[in-house]
Amino acid sequence: MDVKKILFLTRNFPPMMTEGSARAWKLAAHFESEGWLPFVVSPAEVTGIEMPESLAGADFPVYYAGKPVEAGELDPGALSRVLHGRPVNRLTALKESVGGLFSADSSGKSWEKHAAELAREVLAANPDIEVLYAQGPPSSPHQLGMELANEHGLLMVLDYIEPYEFDAQYQRQEKIEDRTMLSGHVVIMPSRAMKVYMLKKHFGALSHDDISIIRNGYDPGELSALAPYVGGDAVMRWVLLLERMTRKELAGLFSAYSDLIAEHAELRGALSLSIVGSQRDDAEEQLVKAGLHDLLDDRWYHSREDELDACMQSDVCVIGVGSSAANAMFVPERFFDILGMRKPVFGVLADGVARALVEEGGGDVVTPGERSDMTAALSGLVQRWQNGTLGSMSDELALQYQVPDALRQLRRDIVSRLLLG
Repeated sequence: MDVKKILFLTRNFPPMMTEGSARAWKLAAHFESEGWLPFVVSPAEVTGIEMPESLAGADFPVYYAGKPVEAGELDPGALSRVLHGRPVNRLTALKESVGGLFSADSSGKSWEKHAAELAREVLAANPDIEVLYAQGPPSSPHQLGMELANEHGLLMVLDYIEPYEFDAQYQRQEKIEDRTMLSGHVVIMPSRAMKVYMLKKHFGALSHDDISIIRNGYDPGELSALAPYVGGDAVMRWVLLLERMTRKELAGLFSAYSDLIAEHAELRGALSLSIVGSQRDDAEEQLVKAGLHDLLDDRWYHSREDELDACMQSDVCVIGVGSSAANAMFVPERFFDILGMRKPVFGVLADGVARALVEEGGGDVVTPGERSDMTAALSGLVQRWQNGTLGSMSDELALQYQVPDALRQLRRDIVSRLLLG
């Protein structure tokens, strides 16, 4: 039987830890597991760091577009910012967080130039590639994918991980979104809320069947391979997954922890805070200002696997997302792994998809900036931990977000489109 081939174009792929990296990896790995051969044109290589175990076991080729970054030349904070696609300068990084999408090169011109050369070389060497996958925003993979699909007559999968208009480059990208959305290719999105949003935005031009929902999720096999939760000691371990929060929102969160310690001085040696996600250094700055430096687990996490290990060993996971309207449809990819672990979740979240998921799963939720509510919620979680009644996220919800189910549906859709010609 002929092996089907698919070319991936993405600016998010391991070892990068940007949003969309886990999604692109899981898609490529799933196609490989089903007998396809993926070729991946990815971001620039980060050299000098240990390859994640999952990626090291991949048999498909990955081509790095751009000048390599040498990890050994960076301190832990700078390396973390690079891996999360943020500027190495911290002030610039925090300023950009307010708008939503993180990207050191929002326009993507440098990536697109190198990626176009690599992609054309791959297509020339593999003329039997039948499908292109392109993920955005940023828009550069979508633009390049459309160009190559037209040149080679290929079916294309356009993956939208967020709406374009929340990207800083939206004015330039609006026509690109219109062109890609109405191209007749396969369009996929991670949530029903985003699909409804896009159908309303392009009312009359798109039908319900023009967009497929391929949810983000977790791989049960991957989670079962992690070291099991130990717990049971005298320290309550918190993992804080923080994304796109402003300085004021971060300060409010750690002020609530400070208030908790002021009310219960005995907790100062009984709480440990680990920070994962793209705002590790921003959060540490605010944590120190709040007088909580002795609570911080000062490890840096430079791979998704390290973050998963930290989450698995936690007693509670905090999910904090900035309250900007740009984040209403944003759910951090790591949340779904935490859901799969059935960890107790405390959300610091404004109205939106992430908040709805935490509430549906039975987690505690407080709006960013509500300091007294946050303090009360933290106190309640500590009491439940002390009583052994923390509970967990809903099994029913978790079972809906197992990755293999969604990916099998996408593969079937692609095969049916290929058969139709």
